[in-house]
Amino acid sequence: MRLALVGAGRWGSRYLETMKRVSPDQAHAITRIVRSTDFWEDMVYDDYEVDGVIIASPASTHYPIAAVTLASGVPVLIEKPAALSSRETEGLWRLARGTRTLAMVGHQHIHAPAFVEMCRHLAPTEIVEIACEAGGPGPFRMDCSELWDYAPHDLAMVFTVLGLNARVSDIVASKDRSWKWTMRVGDLSPVPVSFQISNILDEKRRCLHVRHRRHGDFVYDDRKPHGQKLTIDGDPIKISEELPLDRMLDSFIHRIEAEEWDVPDLGLAVRIAETIEKVERTPVMT
Repeated sequence: MRLALVGAGRWGSRYLETMKRVSPDQAHAITRIVRSTDFWEDMVYDDYEVDGVIIASPASTHYPIAAVTLASGVPVLIEKPAALSSRETEGLWRLARGTRTLAMVGHQHIHAPAFVEMCRHLAPTEIVEIACEAGGPGPFRMDCSELWDYAPHDLAMVFTVLGLNARVSDIVASKDRSWKWTMRVGDLSPVPVSFQISNILDEKRRCLHVRHRRHGDFVYDDRKPHGQKLTIDGDPIKISEELPLDRMLDSFIHRIEAEEWDVPDLGLAVRIAETIEKVERTPVMT
């Protein structure tokens, strides 16, 4: 299988490293790297057949590149955020449905073994509250705020736990050194969810804390060492040491091979984009 990679910066480099682990025999390989987004369309498609495209370019270029890729019927894996508005994200969702083309989004934490194991224990109706904290020392992107940069991962996990179509209400937001907001997610018994997002932290942070009525406190902490990434009531749970990005890229490859296109990724991305826009429209307390 031959894949093209658009964008060879920090995340593009990670995909190159990940492919070496996922397919050490090079049965599947990134055989075309487009380092500049200026002429990406010609470089990827002109006289060069590829089985799929990975988009790891700046966020503002995700929509136009993904739209042309999907319109061409070529499977695509888009780094998050899929696009920088709900309108554009929904447009990609409609394109993928209309062309019956695989479109995955880089919400890698929902592929993490620790998060998958956490979900195995959770019943949404028994969840009391959820708290998310994420950020790091940067990055400061010209085309993408810290909300669009960091929040998609946390919102992806929240909607995966509580349901893709769970209703969002009662958003209250504040911003000083970080974005903080609370909201309620769900229909009959909405769950309070809190978020803290910042790109001026001293170190990287990604933590999801779920309080469950019957099973206690679940904590997924991506920055912890293997063997400590998931705890239940403080006790570490043994899980696979496979990396989330490895699992996600492997899933992309196998879905292309199986000609599987009907996946929930872009539907989830639409919910995420709609929620970020609601937070941005909420009067902010400082």
